[in-house]
Amino acid sequence: MQSFYIELGKLIKEKRLEKKLSQNELAYRCMLHEHCIYKIENAKSEIKISTLIKIFKQLSLDFTDLNKLLN
Repeated sequence: MQSFYIELGKLIKEKRLEKKLSQNELAYRCMLHEHCIYKIENAKSEIKISTLIKIFKQLSLDFTDLNKLLN
């Protein structure tokens, strides 16, 4: 399961950088603490589904992207 969190973190970071957002800006838009984004991107923390939804909305990701990580 740890590899899933690593891949999820990479996906989120990649999309955040594509949109030219800092961790701080993404956190602000998602109403999260900046450290939360750092921990998710670096697989240092599990992620709540509600947090994942907020991040995916801000990065224009959908759950088919998440499904790709599971397969």
